[in-house]
Amino acid sequence: ALLLELLPRVDFLFGNEREALTWAGTEGWDTTDPAFVATRLSLIPGVKARKRTVVITRGSLPTVVAVNGHVSFHDVEPIAHDRLVDSTGAGDCYLGGFMAALSRDL
Repeated sequence: ALLLELLPRVDFLFGNEREALTWAGTEGWDTTDPAFVATRLSLIPGVKARKRTVVITRGSLPTVVAVNGHVSFHDVEPIAHDRLVDSTGAGDCYLGGFMAALSRDL
C-alpha cells in the first residue's frame, strides 16, 4: 500500500524481473511479461511534470525500460560463467551506472 501511495512522486523506478512479476501478482495483473509490468507502472499518474522511467533488469537478458508507456529493450554485455564470482550487488552497480550516465546526460 505504501508503494502505491508514493508512486505518483517517483521519477525513476528500478527493479529486477522477479520483483516486477511479484508486484504484478499482488496487483492482480495476469502476466509474466516484464515489459507489460514496466508499461503499466510507467503509466500510473504522477504529481510531477516529468514522466516516470521504469527500469527492469533481467540478468543476462535485455533490460526493459518504459517511459510514459513506451518500452525499449537494452542489451546487456554477458559475462562468462567462469568469470562470475558473486552477483550480489549487481543490481546496485547497474543502478549506479545508470544514474551516473543520467547525471551526464548520456
